[in-house]
This record gives sequence, C-alpha cells and structure tokens, in this order.
Amino acid sequence: MARLQWRRKITEMFGMDFRSLALLRICLGLSVFYDVLGRTEDLRAHYTDDGLLPRGPAIEYFGRRLWFSVYFVSGEPMGVSLLFATHLLVALLVTIGYRTRLMSVLLWVFQCSVNNRNWLVMHAGDIYVRILLFWCMFLPLAEVASLDAALAHRPPPRRKPADWMYLSGPTTAYLLQICA
Repeated sequence: MARLQWRRKITEMFGMDFRSLALLRICLGLSVFYDVLGRTEDLRAHYTDDGLLPRGPAIEYFGRRLWFSVYFVSGEPMGVSLLFATHLLVALLVTIGYRTRLMSVLLWVFQCSVNNRNWLVMHAGDIYVRILLFWCMFLPLAEVASLDAALAHRPPPRRKPADWMYLSGPTTAYLLQICA
C-alpha cells in the first residue's frame, strides 16, 4: 500500500498529462514555425554565402568544434530557401502531430542546424528551444489531439484522471531541466 502511494506521489510530481503533452507539441511547433518564418526576413544576410558569415569561414571556425548543420549544404539563396521551407514544413507537421516521433527528431536537427549555421544571430531562447525539442523526441506527444491518433483510428480515450498521467525518465528530465 505504501509503495502504491509512493508511486502515485512520484507520478504526481514528475508525470505529465497526455493533454498537456499535446498542448506542448502544438505550442512548440507553432513557436518554431514563427521563429523560422522570422528568420526568413534576413535569409540572404545571415544564412547564405552572400551574407555576413559565408560557409567557408563558418566551417573553418565553427567546424573545428564538430558542429553539424544541414544549412552548410548550400550557400545559394535558392538552396537555403528550400532548407527553410523544409524546416517550416517539419515544424507544421509536428504542430498537427503527423509522424510525430520522426518529425520531432527532424525538427530538433533542423533547429540545431539553423543555430549552428550562424551563431552570431542566436539568443538564449534558441538554446532553450533546442533543449525542449531534445526532450520532446522522447515524449509521447501524439497520444491525443494529433493526426497520428486520428489516423490510427483510436477512439478518444476515456480515462480516469490518474490514467491521463505519463511518467518516464524523459518526463522527469524535462521537468527537472525546466526547474534548473
């Protein structure tokens, strides 16, 4: 009995509600979408070879630290525009919850990549978003209010309030990371 109460208390402290995880997915996806959309205004100046930090010097300076960026693939405005369009599409797919696990991983890769492409235009919020996206790769973000759940033909869950909670290592790490 004491063990059950202990587990319930731990779940209450470090568990996350599936509905909250869905809201996190939607808000984080929209936030990244808006961030990337804002970055497109200065696309040529900040992310192409015509701008402040061409790929050559960026790779020479930053590459020594083993940083990876898919944005190093092209320095032409058209190529970078295609990468930004893909980044926006992935953020949108995370928001609606389509192939959520895969899209969460891709969104984290794209977000790290856009930050690693030009560290001169970063701010502290970029690091925070990357940390949130990292933990989201391990969370069940698609259980409710997602296209994944709808395509799986799962009826809306009729759960007791305690059954809405999800506890795992990533939920604990996510919450502790925010509190730190």
